[in-house]
Amino acid sequence: MATYLEVADANAALTGAEVGYISERLNAALSALRLLRSVGVFGREPVITEVTQQQPPPLARELAPGMQPAPEPRQ
Repeated sequence: MATYLEVADANAALTGAEVGYISERLNAALSALRLLRSVGVFGREPVITEVTQQQPPPLARELAPGMQPAPEPRQ
């Protein structure tokens, strides 16, 4: 049977691992976006646009695994 200290230590290690995992996924997504920007997928239009009017380019979906495309707007 584990002591309270061992359980608390295991929980802290688990939380640290989960934070690290999320951080690495964020870094991978940012790297994919930087790559897309460097090859010219993103133009010079403003960053803030109406989400319902634009769809991400197909290449963005291929380079960002695990990310879900935005749902189609309702009419």
